[in-house]
Amino acid sequence: MSAPDPGALPGRLRDMVAELAAIPDLEGKYDALIEMGEELPDLAPESRTEGRRVRGCQSVVHAYAEAGPGGTVALKGHADALIVNGLLALLVRGLDGLTPEGFLAVDPRFIEATGVLGALTPSRVNGFYNIHQRLKADVQALAGADRSAGPAA
Repeated sequence: MSAPDPGALPGRLRDMVAELAAIPDLEGKYDALIEMGEELPDLAPESRTEGRRVRGCQSVVHAYAEAGPGGTVALKGHADALIVNGLLALLVRGLDGLTPEGFLAVDPRFIEATGVLGALTPSRVNGFYNIHQRLKADVQALAGADRSAGPAA
């Protein structure tokens, strides 16, 4: 199974992937990931609950999706490790504001197109996919809640 075509990604995520892919060296990619993570808004302490903690990450990561305006999803998160926070930013900033269907249509293997995987430890790669799974579970729950509410009267 090959990685998805980066051109098929939502605009903001496509731009972030292209930015990382264009950087020739791994140190530069790391710096760009760290910068992306620094642009994530911090989570309030009350948002850092056990229920929002991402399991399977060596660093402490909290991530969640909630209903956004107009049937979209609002993604939030924070990681205590700089590189992981950058990986989280790819998901949070890149996929925030999509509809649940739009989020669910994005294959997380887009990370392969960035060129960072070869420099990441297996635990960080697994952490990225665990973060995606955590957000995906929330988005699926939101999508199910929307369907069960039925049409507005």
